[in-house]
Amino acid sequence: MICRFNLAIEPAALPRARHALRGKFVSAYYPKKVEQKFNEYTKAIKGAFNALSVVERENISEIVKIVPTGLKIALSVVFRLCPASSLSKKKKNALYGSEHNKKPDLDNLLKMIIDRMSGVFYKDDNVIHEIHARKEYAEVPGIEITLEYKKE
Repeated sequence: MICRFNLAIEPAALPRARHALRGKFVSAYYPKKVEQKFNEYTKAIKGAFNALSVVERENISEIVKIVPTGLKIALSVVFRLCPASSLSKKKKNALYGSEHNKKPDLDNLLKMIIDRMSGVFYKDDNVIHEIHARKEYAEVPGIEITLEYKKE
């Protein structure tokens, strides 16, 4: 089964956790700004799941519940990022559709998506066995996601 959807949010990378010494213990945390981004991603992903047809939602839920050990997921993601606002309109138009080779790093963008989809489209991200991802320039930012569910 293949599931495709788009998230109409600006791609953001998962930053490193901050650490604080609290008494004799060290605790890891994310700043409030990052927590807000987590909530934005989670809301968009749950909205995309709810926007699927009833049949698709039921199929995904059934696959995830019934086949937890034999499930494999192939993930394909396209991150669409806007060019810098300081560029001229001519340069921006030339960049649209081409590969994005600046920050944020692709692996950090993926971490944010994979962690937020856990619990919605799959129970745990250990079922992902294949990933195809790319970044490209676009006029409108967003994330295009394709999940291919495979049973062993």
